[in-house]
Amino acid sequence: MPMDNGMLLTYNFQTYKQLNKYKMSNNSTQSKGIGFGGILTIVFIVLKLTKYIYWSWWWVLSPVLIPIAFVLVILLIAGLVTVMKK
Repeated sequence: MPMDNGMLLTYNFQTYKQLNKYKMSNNSTQSKGIGFGGILTIVFIVLKLTKYIYWSWWWVLSPVLIPIAFVLVILLIAGLVTVMKK
């Protein structure tokens, strides 16, 4: 027996509500803010722009650049290990 459009919409809406409720209850792994590195970067930028510190922009942006460089080095090592195994 095929469903009519009204039943299908009701079913889809109920399924959506259940999924949304599940997502809301399992939200523990998501980040909920800017983080320490982001705050530190903002502080360094403000200090640099107000001429309170006279660092290079590389050092001012280092809280953002260091984790990116770390991930790139790990990926490079993983790639080299994969190539060496072949």
